[in-house]
Parts: sequence; C-alpha cells; structure tokens
Amino acid sequence: MLASIAESTADVSEHSKGSSLREKTNRTEDAQIILQSESLKSNLFVMERVITLNIFQPKQAAYRGLPIIVDTHREPSAEEGSANNMHLTQLGPNLDRLWAFSCNLTKGRNVSCVSWNKVNHDLLAAGYGQFGFSDQKGGLVCCWSLKNPEVSIK
Repeated sequence: MLASIAESTADVSEHSKGSSLREKTNRTEDAQIILQSESLKSNLFVMERVITLNIFQPKQAAYRGLPIIVDTHREPSAEEGSANNMHLTQLGPNLDRLWAFSCNLTKGRNVSCVSWNKVNHDLLAAGYGQFGFSDQKGGLVCCWSLKNPEVSIK
C-alpha cells in the first residue's frame, strides 16, 4: 500500500515538473512573440515620443513662442530655482541655449553644413566632415528632429 502511494506521488511530481517546464517554454515563446511584434514597437515609439515631448516642452514652447506649461509635480533643479528668482526684464536681452544636437556618432566631428527641411520645420539635416585635407575622417549625415534632439533620426 505504501509502495503504491509512493509511486503515485512520484508520478504526480514528474507530471508537474513536465507541465511546469512546458509552461515556462510557452511563456518564453509568448514573450518572444510579443517583444518582436510590430504593434509593441509602434506603441513604444509613441510612448518614447510622449515622454520626450514632456521633457522638452519648455524649450520647444520657448522656440515656438508658446506659453510654457509648468509641471507642478516636478521639483525645480538648483539652476532653475536660481534663474526663476530673477525676472527677464532684469536680465535684458539674452539668448538661451535651448538644445544641442549631438550623439556618440557625431562626437569629435566638425559640422560642415546644415539645412532645415522646407516642408517640416522640425527636421534638420547636418553634414559632418573634416575641413583640413591632411586629417580626413569619413563623412556623416544625420537627420535631427526638434521632437527629440538627443537622438538622430537616421
């Protein structure tokens, strides 16, 4: 009697091990399918755009002459806090650096030409190359968007 109970317990544990292995394999396959789906990639792209727009909203609004939306949930950094203490009328005419277009590909390269897109004014093409004949590197063209100035589009 005890032997038959031990055998049935062993059968149940082997069956549960096999089913848990199949479940893990199925979950891994499902995860791979989800991660490779075009729908997920598209949704992640949209979410990245939304987050970036939230981050760069004050600079983009200043660039376009629109009102800046104040984020009441974010605490101002040290430099923002000190800048807010002075009024613009006290500073007089000034220029603010809104953003810089750079990434790992463009580090150490000279900008040789720049052109704004005539149809979509948020797009900028920049050509990178060397001016000196003796110190030549390969050229590079990057397209930048004002919607995400930290990463080149192509």
